Amino acid sequence: MNTRWQLLVVLPIVVGAAASAQRQPGFPAGPTTALHPPHGLEDPPSLVCPGSRVRGNAGSTLVASRLRQWPIQLHLLPPTAPFLEGAELLLAADCVAYAVGGFHQQHLDGRALAIACPKLDSQQEAYVAKLAAMIDHGGILAIEVMVMEVPCCRGLVQLAHAAIARAARTVPVRVAVVGISGEVRTAAGP
Repeated sequence: MNTRWQLLVVLPIVVGAAASAQRQPGFPAGPTTALHPPHGLEDPPSLVCPGSRVRGNAGSTLVASRLRQWPIQLHLLPPTAPFLEGAELLLAADCVAYAVGGFHQQHLDGRALAIACPKLDSQQEAYVAKLAAMIDHGGILAIEVMVMEVPCCRGLVQLAHAAIARAARTVPVRVAVVGISGEVRTAAGP
């Protein structure tokens, strides 16, 4: 039998066994619960983007939302929305709220929120124009950009700086970099 076909026949059995061995409380049994591929089937390290590597984080708590507006996607936010007037804008990469356990209490409380993904979103120029309009016409007072430590996330910081360069008005910008384990590693100005 061809090796490729042997692998296809054996793989569901191996993945199912791995899932059963790594099952976590509260999650259904099955191949989707496996945290890692079977030994020998991992992607070579040179082919894996650091931001795409699978990692597990344990723990969870139920907390009240501090979200004060909708929508939150930068693409959908009107640049003159009333909740922007006099607010600090938290411009967060999509993954940040999932990585930071106390995101709502520690970072979102009292701020307007816009989320975007510099790697997966295609409207980069539209984002620069929208952020510049939020600065000039929306009345925001400051911007904090929160990104993950992975290289692709730094594009969101570049978008914010490009918007400030384009805007007629100047607002202060802070940058917070979040580690993949959820800790805020740095918070700095431009």
